Amino acid sequence: MAQRVTRAVGAVVRAVGQWVDSVGVTLQGSEAYVERLVPSTRVVAMKGGKLQHGMQLFVASSASVIGDVTIGELSAVFYGALVRGDKNSVKIGRNVSIQDNAIVEAAKGHPMTVIGDDVVIAPGAHIVSASIEDGAMIGMGAKLGPGVKVGKDAFVDGGAVVPEGTIIPPGQLWTGTPAAHLRDLSIDEMAFLRTQALTYGQVASRHFEQSIKSTAELEYEEYLADWREWNYMKPEDAIPTVAPEMVEYYTLTRAQSVGYDQGIFREREFDDDAQRAAKLAEEADADAAEEEYYQNLATLEVVYAG
Repeated sequence: MAQRVTRAVGAVVRAVGQWVDSVGVTLQGSEAYVERLVPSTRVVAMKGGKLQHGMQLFVASSASVIGDVTIGELSAVFYGALVRGDKNSVKIGRNVSIQDNAIVEAAKGHPMTVIGDDVVIAPGAHIVSASIEDGAMIGMGAKLGPGVKVGKDAFVDGGAVVPEGTIIPPGQLWTGTPAAHLRDLSIDEMAFLRTQALTYGQVASRHFEQSIKSTAELEYEEYLADWREWNYMKPEDAIPTVAPEMVEYYTLTRAQSVGYDQGIFREREFDDDAQRAAKLAEEADADAAEEEYYQNLATLEVVYAG
C-alpha cells in the first residue's frame, strides 16, 4: 500500500515539475534553453543525395555516411570513420574496408572520389577526391590529396602524404612525405593485400550479423554465456540439448493440458476424469495419514535413558 502511494505521489510531483518547466520556457521566450534529442548521424541525406548501398553493408554506430555516397555489398565503414558526399559524390566498390577514424570525402571543384573493389583504407587515413583501383591498400594515417590516382594492387605506406595530382602505377609501394616510389611489390605481396581485404571483409560480416540482431537475441546470447560460465564451460562449448523423445513427450502432454496441468511436471496422469479423481483422492488420503502420523508423534513423551 505504501509503495503505491509513493508511486502516485512521485507521478504527481513529476507532472507538476514538467508544467512548471513549460511555464518557465514560455516566460523566457527565445532566450529559454530547451533540451532536444540529437538525431542519429549514422546515415544522413544531404542536398538530395543519400546513401545507395549493396547487401550486407556494415556502418558502425559511431560512423557517419553523409550525402551522395554509393557503397557496394559486403563493405564496411568501421567505428569513428566518416564518408562525406555532401560536397561531391563518393563511389565505393565491393568488399571495401573503411577502418576506424578514416575519412573519405570528395571536395567541391575536384573529381569525385572513386574506390574500387577489395580495397583497404587503414585507420586514420584521409582520402580527398582520389581514385583508388582494385586491390590497393592505403596505410594507417596516410593522406591522399585531390586528383591522386592509386593503381591496382598498389600500397601507400602508413603516414605517407601523397601530393595532389600524383599518379601511383599498379603494384608499387610508395612511402614518405611527400610520398615517392620505393620499389615494386612482389606477386606474394600483392596477393597478401588481397588476402587482407578478404580478412577484413569477414570481420565486417561478423559485425553486420551482430548489428542486425534484436534485443531479445542479444539477451539470449548473454544468458547462454552466463550459463556456460556457471557450468564451467568454455565459450565455444555447445549447450547440451534435450533428447528428442523428451521434447516429443513435453509437446504432447502440453497440448492436452490447461492451467497448471502442463509440461513434464503436469498433474494430469490419466486419460479419464474418473481415474484422475480416484488418484487425487488416494493422494489426499495419503496426505491426511501423514499429517495424523506427525501429530501423534508430537504428542509422544520422549524418555531419555539415564
